[in-house]
Amino acid sequence: MLDTLAEREKCYTELFPWDHANYGMDEHWVRCYPYEQEVVPGGTAQLRLEITNHSDEPRTATAQPILPASWDTEITPAETTIPPRTDGHIDFSIPIPVGVGLPNPYTASGRIVIPVDLTYNGQPLGQFREAIFVLNGG
Repeated sequence: MLDTLAEREKCYTELFPWDHANYGMDEHWVRCYPYEQEVVPGGTAQLRLEITNHSDEPRTATAQPILPASWDTEITPAETTIPPRTDGHIDFSIPIPVGVGLPNPYTASGRIVIPVDLTYNGQPLGQFREAIFVLNGG
């Protein structure tokens, strides 16, 4: 059974454009925590991007939450180096502007999607993950 699993891992590694099969098999190797949270205008949201390095070598990740244009705020990209076969993270503090609310093209029933742009090991992955902010008191 172990030989079969090892052979399967080798085959999957050849299929995916990564150096390890788990990048293709683990759909949550990059994730936002919390995925969904309530926010209030004038408050600050805390968002953690968690990243699993499935490689045998350290990997560098650079990330930036993309805020709605109507917020007139930009979060500076942040970077971390993740040791081999471990989890790493990047933390963001995101100010929620006063006056945010409906109607707004970035909200639906008070839900705001916050995409996170990611570059991993020098490879731009674009807006690879997202978090949901639920507007409370807007």
